Amino acid sequence: MPQQQDETPLARLVTWVINLEADAERLRVTGSLLQDADLPWSRFPAVDGRANDLKTHHLNNIARQTHLFGRELSSGEIGCFLSHLHALEKLIAGSEEYLLILEDDADVPKSLAQDVSEIIEWHEANPKHRLDCVNLCNAYRKRNKPLAALSGRQLLRSWYFPVLTTACLWTKEGARAFVNHVYHGGIDGPLDDRMRAWFAETGGGMHLDPVLVPPRQIQSSIDAMGSRSTSTLPRSKQFLRRKLPVYGWVFLNKFKTLHRSS
Repeated sequence: MPQQQDETPLARLVTWVINLEADAERLRVTGSLLQDADLPWSRFPAVDGRANDLKTHHLNNIARQTHLFGRELSSGEIGCFLSHLHALEKLIAGSEEYLLILEDDADVPKSLAQDVSEIIEWHEANPKHRLDCVNLCNAYRKRNKPLAALSGRQLLRSWYFPVLTTACLWTKEGARAFVNHVYHGGIDGPLDDRMRAWFAETGGGMHLDPVLVPPRQIQSSIDAMGSRSTSTLPRSKQFLRRKLPVYGWVFLNKFKTLHRSS
């Protein structure tokens, strides 16, 4: 997308805080932190797993969940997945090119606007590097490749994408690819695990180290909705069905990148 001379990176960004209507205090705290960071934002209504029978949702793939994890997702986990999915759908339909999704337990630093601007500027100056999503809330110190130093943090290619979805920066292209993937296969596991699997396959995931936006130390809204079912699948089968394919993509994409750079 051509950049106008007077246009800042943040002009191409929309920031949404995913929040359940009942969690007004969580939103107030996160909103105050975003105000201190001088970053415009809006509330994005979360899908409430307590108020809806989400297990009957047409995208909920119980058969695949049971095959991969040995259990069904809880209603809260499905609601979390759908909340993020709806945000990505709205990004795709809108005019912005980037989306910063924050959950309402995000511990927002005052430098967030500048840090996100630097990531966007780096991405647009380096289009050869595929960028679908940057995990801002967690880091994984193995199976990665340093790409750039930004404000004292390393931007790394994540072959093994970190879990947690407290804060994620998406590109429109990445959002479209992931949404199409979910439309095709359904919701077949927890959101962060399925993002890890998808970015292992596409090679489009990145993260920052040290972490930029960690979660605040408060109870998860998903956990507050009730306990998750226990897996009935032996660890050996979980490894073969879920983790081994991810490791295969990780090492394949890493090998391709090393081969191209040699």
